[in-house]
Amino acid sequence: MKKTLLILCLALAAAFTAPSHAQTGSVTLNFTLGELQDATGAALADGALLQVVSLSSGSIFGGPTAESFLGGNEILLWSGVFDSTTTGAPGAMLFSFSLTVHAVHESGLWAREFAPVLIRWYPTLTSSDALAAPGAVAYGEYGAGVPGWVIPAAGGLADLTFLTESLGGTEANALGAAGKQIAAVPEPGAVGLMSLVLLGGLALARRRAAI
Repeated sequence: MKKTLLILCLALAAAFTAPSHAQTGSVTLNFTLGELQDATGAALADGALLQVVSLSSGSIFGGPTAESFLGGNEILLWSGVFDSTTTGAPGAMLFSFSLTVHAVHESGLWAREFAPVLIRWYPTLTSSDALAAPGAVAYGEYGAGVPGWVIPAAGGLADLTFLTESLGGTEANALGAAGKQIAAVPEPGAVGLMSLVLLGGLALARRRAAI
């Protein structure tokens, strides 16, 4: 009986002391992109900021804001510049990178197996701008659709391709345009005015309710 209890205690101790991110491994993401465009539909210029984003948990991307490139539980996998010399075609680029993923995810901003992946490009920003807030700028986004791009299992490789019809692919040309816009941060004066209007409305509603 005592031997059985000892074995049980040792098993429980091992379970509680095991690292929460024990299952890890390296994965490689290969990207074939084109034709990426600016907000006007012109081929994306070399040097424009390009980022690869995933999620530390959940399945919904928050999107960039004027104050941050990452929203909600988004994590940055890769950040660099667009370079069409990798293909020789305007608006097209080939690149690859490897990262460590965790099969078991409990907390922390870790890249995890089978998490969704998307790319974002900012035609008016460069790599140096990634160190600050993006501001109210246009951007493009692709990858979070159905079935969408995902990080492969540890030890795996994923070929992630986005090709518009203009380059012989199947994606609509419009999907390559930077058709999204980050909203500007309201000026402090405008925020104060909105607050006063809201408070005034609440006060008026209370007076009417009291009559």
